[in-house]
Amino acid sequence: MSFDNSDRFLAIEKDLVTFTKGIKLKGKDTSTYYQIDKKKSSAREFEALFSRAGLYATGYNIIQQGDVIQTSLMSGVERRRKIEDVAGITAYDNRLKRTRSARKSVEADLVLLNDRAKESKRTLKQLEREKEDAEKLESIIEEINENDIFLKFRTIFDLEAEINSRREIVDKYTKELETIDKNQYKRKEDIEANQLKFKEIENEIGISGGNKARELQEELDKARVAHALAGRNAESAQK
Repeated sequence: MSFDNSDRFLAIEKDLVTFTKGIKLKGKDTSTYYQIDKKKSSAREFEALFSRAGLYATGYNIIQQGDVIQTSLMSGVERRRKIEDVAGITAYDNRLKRTRSARKSVEADLVLLNDRAKESKRTLKQLEREKEDAEKLESIIEEINENDIFLKFRTIFDLEAEINSRREIVDKYTKELETIDKNQYKRKEDIEANQLKFKEIENEIGISGGNKARELQEELDKARVAHALAGRNAESAQK
């Protein structure tokens, strides 16, 4: 069987394609062979080429061997069903059913996709709010850190100022203590000098006696009182 393939309906790069199916006799046995343009082929290759061209063994445009006799022997109902199959009515009904089923499936998928889209929008809004909150929190944390650093520097400055102030006070009191020590040393020398005078006066009293002795004793008592007061003042100043 030869086909005009000038429109390349068949997937072969030739204008005329010849399909050959033959039977070889080998004694009582037979074998079937297939050729395309006198080149060895197979039934599977035949079916592949025809199917790609839209020609099927079960197609409505192909009358298989025995179909006519089988149709004549059918009942009226079976023959009508066969005719409907040939006319494509049954196939149309089947395609319509599949289309409706597919449409319902697509509609269900659309509903699901719409729900997911709404949920995604809600999630996106929530994430945007969380992002804004996170940015605000980050800004607050940065401000707190800046304030903390400023407070630490301020504390350091205050401590340095207080240390300098106390250092000045310490220097002042150190100088005053040095002055007091000098005065204390001078008073100690005065006390020692007065003690020497006391001894001299006592010696004079012992030698003179009488009224003169009493006068000297009174002066000595006064000197002792003054000496005691001076010693007490010196101890107070040292503390």
